[in-house]
Amino acid sequence: MASHSNGIGVVQYDLVGVGNAVGTTIRSTRALTNHLTVEGSLPLAWPVESFGRTRLSSPEAHLQYHWRVGSFRPYAGGGGGVSWRDAGALGRSEVNLTLSAAGGMRFDIFGSDRSFRRAASARHQAELRSKHR
Repeated sequence: MASHSNGIGVVQYDLVGVGNAVGTTIRSTRALTNHLTVEGSLPLAWPVESFGRTRLSSPEAHLQYHWRVGSFRPYAGGGGGVSWRDAGALGRSEVNLTLSAAGGMRFDIFGSDRSFRRAASARHQAELRSKHR
């Protein structure tokens, strides 16, 4: 069974300038077995750097292992992808490979799958800071 989600929030960045930007993520998850899932995500953000607004995207794929504890399913996983910063005609664009680890908790409420992804959210912020220094 596949599930799809999207969200909007604030992304902290340290590129050519430091600050917060509006960001969104589109995510799709598919169960491979009772314990393994594969997840694809496309985070997008529009930071304002010292020379103007840029576009940042980081498509990734993750393999996750889930433990079943009643309606709770803690998970750990890892994966990789690319980070692309398009600085437009006046700036320098970059593409970097990414490796990442994630952890969190999925749970069922009234037959609907929900997830708590605080660890995954912090992972993306740390990647953005480390890759563009």
